[in-house]
Amino acid sequence: MADYATWAARRMQAPMELLHVIDRHPRLEAVQDHSGAIGLDAQENLLKQLSDEDETRTRAAREVGRVFLNGLRERAMASMAPA
Repeated sequence: MADYATWAARRMQAPMELLHVIDRHPRLEAVQDHSGAIGLDAQENLLKQLSDEDETRTRAAREVGRVFLNGLRERAMASMAPA
């Protein structure tokens, strides 16, 4: 798709913007018990753990997206260079 967008942008002499979208509701694997009903301060500990896991996933997804977009940008720039 990026190749077609690059071609169209070049033909129309228009700018092209690349986007990467991160799904905010990924499927959570049922590896752990997330009931939060066991132990003292279990709910607070569970919320902290889930928050930390979400932060780690989001940071990793942003990095993957950044690398992906940089690759697409380089590819688009190379194809737009005058021959």
